[in-house]
Parts: sequence; C-alpha cells; structure tokens
Amino acid sequence: MSRSLAGIRFLLSLLTLVCVSSSVRAQVIPAADASAAAGQSLRRTPVVEVFQNCKDAVVNISSTQIIEQRTGLDLFGGLFDMELPGPVRRQAVTSVGSGFVIHSSGYIVTNAHVIARTTERKAIFPDKREYDAEVIAVDHEHDLAVLKIKPQAPLKPLRLGRSVDLMVGETVVAIGNPLGLQHTCTAGVVSALDRELAVNENLVFRGLVQTDASINPGNSGGPLLNILGELIGINTAIRGDAQNIGFAIPVDQLRTLLPDMLSVERRNRMTVGMRVSIDGQPRIVSLDKGGPGERAGLQLNDVLTLVDNEPVTSGLDFYIDLINHNPGDAVPVRFSRNGVVYETKLMIGARPKPDGV
Repeated sequence: MSRSLAGIRFLLSLLTLVCVSSSVRAQVIPAADASAAAGQSLRRTPVVEVFQNCKDAVVNISSTQIIEQRTGLDLFGGLFDMELPGPVRRQAVTSVGSGFVIHSSGYIVTNAHVIARTTERKAIFPDKREYDAEVIAVDHEHDLAVLKIKPQAPLKPLRLGRSVDLMVGETVVAIGNPLGLQHTCTAGVVSALDRELAVNENLVFRGLVQTDASINPGNSGGPLLNILGELIGINTAIRGDAQNIGFAIPVDQLRTLLPDMLSVERRNRMTVGMRVSIDGQPRIVSLDKGGPGERAGLQLNDVLTLVDNEPVTSGLDFYIDLINHNPGDAVPVRFSRNGVVYETKLMIGARPKPDGV
C-alpha cells in the first residue's frame, strides 16, 4: 500500500511539474510578443505615421500612349528636313506616374504631363484594386490634371494643408511610384521655396517648393506631405543633372485652380453665377449681379450646408455636386446666414454660345 501511495505521489509531482512548465512557456511567448510590440511602438516615427495614414489615398497611374514612327524612307526625310512617304508604325507605350484622391467620390489629382496624349489610364490602389480613369480637366500651364474613377465605396481623400507658411528645413514625405516601384515612401526636408523652373522657352513653372526627398521618374503627380499628413505640394519635376533636388507645385496653387478646373460653367456651358471657398464649409466669395445665385436670394458670405439634398462640408462638395447637372435644373440649396438657416432653389442657367465675332 505504501508503495502505491509513493507511486501516486510521484505521478502527482510529475503532473505538477509539467503544468508549471507549460504555464511558464505560455507566459514567456506573450511576453516576447509584448516586448516586440513595445519595440515597434518606439520605432514608429512621425514619417511612419504619415505613410500609414495617407498611403490608401495615393494611387499609381498606368497610362497607355500611342507613338507613331515612320520607317524606311523617313530616315532621309529627317536628313533633308522633309517628309517622304513611307509606312507608319504605331506602338503602344506604357508609362507610369502617381496621383492622389482629393474627393471621396473618386476624384484624383495628378500632373498634366502624366496623362498627356494618353488613350487609356488606370488608377491602381495599394490593395491592387484597379479603376479606369476619365480625364475631367487639364491645366497644362500649371501641370495639373483631375481624373475621375468609379469606386464601389467612398474613398479616403488627402487633407489639404497650406504652402504659404512652409518653412525651409521642415520635414516632408513623398509617396509615389518611382520607376514603377509601387507606393514608395521617401522623406526629406523643404530645401527652398519660390523656385522657378523653365521647362522650355514657352513654359516656366513658378513658385515651386524645392525638396531633397528622393523623387524619381514615376513620382510625378504624387503628394508631398507635411509631418501632419497634410498635402502641401504635388511632386512634378527633378533636376536630371543633380541629386536630391526635386520640385513640387505648392498646394495653394491647386486650391486656387480647382474651382475653375471643376467649374460646370466651363465644362457644361452653364452658369450658376457664384464662387465658393474651397476650405472648410463652402462660403460664397463672389456673386454675379443678376446671376442664378443672386436670383436665388443668396448673398456674399452665406455658408452652404446642403446642395442637391447632399450635405456639403467643403467647397469641393459644392463643385462636384453640380457636375452632373444641366441648364434648367433647379438645385435645392440650404444655407446659413448670421446663424439663421434658409432654403432656396438654384436655377442653373445656360451660357449663350459665342456669336463668332
């Protein structure tokens, strides 16, 4: 009997040892994971934060361009500055660039030169989703373009910052598609402000932001962000004969040009007779005398809160909500004036066709 008790005690001791050992192992593994997580948290710099928060709003733009080349006798035509008959070879060339979402409904900003003379364009997101992109507006003088895709769900746009208060030496982050390497992040500082870059004898870009953040072919059209994750520039050019000298269009230029680029008056030959601010709640900043806006009872500094039965939180909402309308449409508008809420209908007018004179 004593031998049986001794055996039982031995088995109980062995089971206790096994359980304690298993418990120790179970505690060690989570402790290691916690230590790794703590280490990663310490390594999470502001640049990491900017990339993580903004990467989903950055797209790679793949464009197809048809290049025509003469073969055979064209060699001699080039020598003698004349065109001789000969076969024409058409070749599809794919180029890459970058862009970023500026409105949740699928509006994307990029450089004009990224989509110039292209026949097909695709916007590719970090999760490999691809969308055909339609050109909405192009401003070659300032090298800006707006594209439109049709997403299945609202997108996350970038927040517009300010370039008027940029400081030389402050940290900036570029996200883009350099050399086809998708969603690459580079960081640097603002190297200089108000730079001028001559593209050719007929085109000069002014007021550019200079940065030493690495920018390469394919970064064009991508965002330059401050450390708060706000858009402060659109990467547009590099100096081929230098290292770490890149240029970006300041975001304040984009803010100024967007109302005209998205203007239904320019696109659809119609008139609304008013302009609203881009930043914050859309506030009426100009009103044509006798125009549709004035006839609807709107006044300067009225703040729009609802357009076409859709809430508006920025001036972009106002311009984009009007894009699909036509002359003669009555658009419901709700606005605030001195704290009092009013409702009216904005009757869109038709712009007269030019008389040829």
